[in-house]
Amino acid sequence: MRIIVDGYNLIRRSHELSALDRQDLELGREGLLGLLSPYQRLKGHRITVVFDGREGGFPLRRQEQRGNLTVIFSRKGELADEVIKQLSSPGTVVITSDRELQSASERAGAIALEAEAFLMKLEEAAYRLGKGLEEEEEEPPPAKRKGAARRPPKGVRRKEEVLRKL
Repeated sequence: MRIIVDGYNLIRRSHELSALDRQDLELGREGLLGLLSPYQRLKGHRITVVFDGREGGFPLRRQEQRGNLTVIFSRKGELADEVIKQLSSPGTVVITSDRELQSASERAGAIALEAEAFLMKLEEAAYRLGKGLEEEEEEPPPAKRKGAARRPPKGVRRKEEVLRKL
């Protein structure tokens, strides 16, 4: 699974990371990458983190590898949202709480998830790694029931499926 993270959006949704971010932007970024790295090792997903570089950024878009994470800084004058929109495609999961970016990503065929839901998955993975627990097995589907179907809409089911896989 390919995951694209709206870096500063995710940082500012976490109490711990936003406290680091207020001290220094670099501390906030390193804190986020420190959370994502063990998660990536546990799950094996390809993770790309996109940060705004428009204020004091570089004239060109900058991309670097941090272990198994890909980090992209948008070029000076470019929003991270624009980069994320370009990277969004079917089969991609975009992590952001920015409604406009969620809509644009979904129009491109990606699945957009709230930053808060992903933060819970990161915390769960950190706990599992700390306890030395193995990856959880998926539960078998519930038994067939009689009566009218009560399935949630397809979009909701797709997001729930992705959340289970994260």
